Amino acid sequence: MNPTVPELQRKFLSLLPRNYWLLRNVIDARMEPMGLSSAQWRPLLLLDGASGPMTQVQIARALGLESPTVVRLLDRLVEKGWVHRRNCPGDRRAYHVELTAAARALCADIEKVLTELRASVLAAFSRAELMEAVGLMERIQERMATLDDAGHSVQGKADAVSLSSAVTAPSNRMRTARQRRRIEKTS
Repeated sequence: MNPTVPELQRKFLSLLPRNYWLLRNVIDARMEPMGLSSAQWRPLLLLDGASGPMTQVQIARALGLESPTVVRLLDRLVEKGWVHRRNCPGDRRAYHVELTAAARALCADIEKVLTELRASVLAAFSRAELMEAVGLMERIQERMATLDDAGHSVQGKADAVSLSSAVTAPSNRMRTARQRRRIEKTS
């Protein structure tokens, strides 16, 4: 069978979310023994990789979540002793969020699990195949960044997202045009 371009496009785009959910389920299963869900390990890694404390708003933006959702999530992380909040100097309404020492040690374990999983999942692919796949995914991401919420081309530039972030959480890293405009206005 020789599929048409529209058939290949449909198949390709249907495989993206399927593979994301398969990967997410495997990651969640591997994180469960550490008492972590994807809602918890992702912000921990985000904070671990940050150059300093982050505000709740910055965390929400980086994870593609609404602020009230992040507040509840951070409440749970505080209860577990993995993060602490402190007042943000100069803005009484904002809080800085930082990891605790226990969470920093946990992040090393999380990274180890993710590194082993990436190696396991991608072991069957050559370096050249991985480079081609990464290039293709980056081109798709750039193209998606030029579309508005209705799928029409607009002027704009692509969101820069690192490969490691895209591999661990692709659906939350892709922003709609409306989200990008909102971020650009507040930055």
